[in-house]
Amino acid sequence: MAKNFKIPSPKKLKDLGRDLKLSDAQARELDFVIRHAHADLEGIFRMKMTRAERARRLKQLKIFRGALMRLASTMGTTPEEIADFNVNLPFELRETIGQMASAGVIRTVVGRRVEEVEADHIRKSAELTHGAEIFHHQLLEISKGIDTLLDAAVKDPGGRNPDLVRNHLATKLARSSRGILGRRASGTAGGRFSKLVAAVFIACGLADDGVEKIVERTLKSLQGK
Repeated sequence: MAKNFKIPSPKKLKDLGRDLKLSDAQARELDFVIRHAHADLEGIFRMKMTRAERARRLKQLKIFRGALMRLASTMGTTPEEIADFNVNLPFELRETIGQMASAGVIRTVVGRRVEEVEADHIRKSAELTHGAEIFHHQLLEISKGIDTLLDAAVKDPGGRNPDLVRNHLATKLARSSRGILGRRASGTAGGRFSKLVAAVFIACGLADDGVEKIVERTLKSLQGK
């Protein structure tokens, strides 16, 4: 059975942020993504069970994903409809939604730099004026995360798949590249994203050989998603 990667120690994470020239907010986003990838993989490994139990859990995930997408569509199908839905939410709920969202998520929705979102007044303003959009974005991101789990389960029916861990971690990094690097993930050889993936692999106790192919394969699989 495949083994999960090791979550880097606080010192390794600090060194990783320094080597990659990340701001404090970007380093926190990276830590968040690594921990979530680790938790996702734990869930994938728990699916390595009897066929009946595995099928039951996969069915649960598919139903859950369907419910999320129905909820998202109820809020609206266009940016204008989703923004208008914000008036339906009480102020307290908008604040709760914003407090649970990462700086990277708010940055994506509002279009401000991560460092700016860290300021209390900007964050609170984003919560109150964009609460519905933030929540809608989170629903879609959760759905994408479930898609990743389902894809991994299909590709890994129980046999040996030595790149399952690296593929999943690279996918999570690619989806959060804007929050970590301030830009969309690029497959440029020797580029910032490739360096990020390689550095994270090493910090997590994984081999970094073939990282360019993993990046290329990851970005190709995410096109149009």
